[in-house]
Amino acid sequence: MNKAINILSTLSTNEPLDEQLLLDYLDNKLTPAQTRMVEEWLANSPLASEAIEGLMNVPDKGQLKTVVKDLNHSLQNNLRKKHKRVNKTYRKTVYWFIISLIITLLLCIIGFIIVRMLYVK
Repeated sequence: MNKAINILSTLSTNEPLDEQLLLDYLDNKLTPAQTRMVEEWLANSPLASEAIEGLMNVPDKGQLKTVVKDLNHSLQNNLRKKHKRVNKTYRKTVYWFIISLIITLLLCIIGFIIVRMLYVK
């Protein structure tokens, strides 16, 4: 659960907020000063603000932790898949580069041998 809220809290360029502080904000359990601090933090991060807004729409606040955990799990799976695709594409690029380099070297060697054979005659 800590990782789930940490992903949300690090969306801002400011210092991350405490997990419990964010949960209390969503449950409207903060003092006015704490609420102001969280809202200032959200004002500096449109992405985090959108995420909090989406979490506010969860009808059952008791399921909030489960929703955040599920979202975090889904996000991590998607990022893992994207990372695999990028690595696969990179490997293909390197593979084709090496093949083209070998073909180019072979053509140069064959060309050198043909030119040498023509001048030797």
